[in-house]
Amino acid sequence: MSRISDRFIQNCTLYPSNNAIFINEKYYTYSELLQLTNSVILNLKKENVTDEKIAVYCSDDIETYISILAISIYGSCYVPINAKNPSDYSQEIISNSDVKTILYSNKIELPKQLKKNKVIEVNSKLENNPINEKNLDRIIHQEYSYLLHTSGSTGKPKGVAISNQQINTFFNFFYLENQFHFSENDRFIQVFELTFDVSVFSFFMPLNIGACCYVVSQNSMKFLETIRIIKEHSITVSTFVPTLLNHIEKYLQELYLPTLKYSFFIGDKLIHSLTSKWSKAIPNAEIINFYGPTEATVMCSFYEWEDIKSENESENDIVPIGKLFPSLSFKIIDENDSIIQQNQLGELCLTGDQVIQHYNKETNKEAFIELFDNQVHYKTGDLVHLNQNGDLIFHSRKDRQVKINSHRIEINEIEAVLRKFLKNSFCVSTFQNSKKLDELVLFIEKDNLNKNEIDEIKKYLNNAVPNYMIPHVILSIENIPLNSNQKIDFKKLNEIYHLNKSI
Repeated sequence: MSRISDRFIQNCTLYPSNNAIFINEKYYTYSELLQLTNSVILNLKKENVTDEKIAVYCSDDIETYISILAISIYGSCYVPINAKNPSDYSQEIISNSDVKTILYSNKIELPKQLKKNKVIEVNSKLENNPINEKNLDRIIHQEYSYLLHTSGSTGKPKGVAISNQQINTFFNFFYLENQFHFSENDRFIQVFELTFDVSVFSFFMPLNIGACCYVVSQNSMKFLETIRIIKEHSITVSTFVPTLLNHIEKYLQELYLPTLKYSFFIGDKLIHSLTSKWSKAIPNAEIINFYGPTEATVMCSFYEWEDIKSENESENDIVPIGKLFPSLSFKIIDENDSIIQQNQLGELCLTGDQVIQHYNKETNKEAFIELFDNQVHYKTGDLVHLNQNGDLIFHSRKDRQVKINSHRIEINEIEAVLRKFLKNSFCVSTFQNSKKLDELVLFIEKDNLNKNEIDEIKKYLNNAVPNYMIPHVILSIENIPLNSNQKIDFKKLNEIYHLNKSI
């Protein structure tokens, strides 16, 4: 099975002088990027590395990106580790992955705890040595392309290993479906932390077609920096988590980004009303809402957004997640794991060429189920239904569907109502109070909320939703906390809630 990097190697011959990557205000051509990657490969050979899995201690520099390319070309599986993680957590990932070797940039300090492993420092000194094509032959024949870690219910990171076959099936959707028209002249923006699977698309997709990847620093004021790069470098393809729109909403009327051809969203629910405002800033772009858990290889369904059509098809202001890629199929099950029919709400289960059937080093029976002809399906934990057009409609996570005083509540419904009233960013969640009872909590980005403002919010909700759907607690906070993947950090919100309850 071909490597994820094979097309990149071909493009180094086809487009040697094209810009391949722009990072830290510097361009690297395909020829230069291959030279740098080749140096890392030679170093792996020099160190006699025979590991099937190699970790990359990730930072925002060219050394990290050439490390990933080198590991892929070498034939090993890359295991990205966020340099911002606590060292104990990073070591847990390394142990869980059976990793023996770590690549890291010479521009950062590796924690002492990780130096117990074999470590290789990577630099970006450009050497104009001719590249022997044999150096680009795979040395290791590992079937997996990369291994990512998500939070596990046990408190330990859970390994999701994606094979070469699975990631190639994913990319073939973009190559073969004639759905998207990319070229070597396109400019993609890469905003994601490298431990988040969408980075695989944002980084490798441009390299696989001879285009250029523009990397946004994780240490910058990310949302403003993203818009700056789109404007200054005439970006044509963007991929964002929908929360970006919340952060730039107040600037949308001033924005005009005519070079964007495609605006992709993934990783959270896409709000129609915000997307409608965004669409006016990108008049020449197609807007696509993608959906895909890490276990189904980056993206597995898509929905083409159109203003009027999507307004009619959105529920609770949430844009549909659409139809699955051709290589996948699904079932929707009820609480008893029985298959249910169209238009009924249930948990989405996925199977197909992009879907894993177990986690790394564990079976985790709760996450996988045999359905229909004994096919193993991944239980996504997402509640959906299928509409009359054959599009999947996302409602909420199973863990965002709660019961208050025996009433079943979907938090997204409350948020949809509040969105019509509140101008500030906000989030609704549920936490257990001291009596172990669930309380609905509304967090609002605002310096201070006075009693009159809180009363106004409750009065509005009282006229819009049943009493049991009105938050018990309303808190003002400086910012809605986000994790490294730019999703709402509910663990941090829980801490804020309990801190306020103790005051």
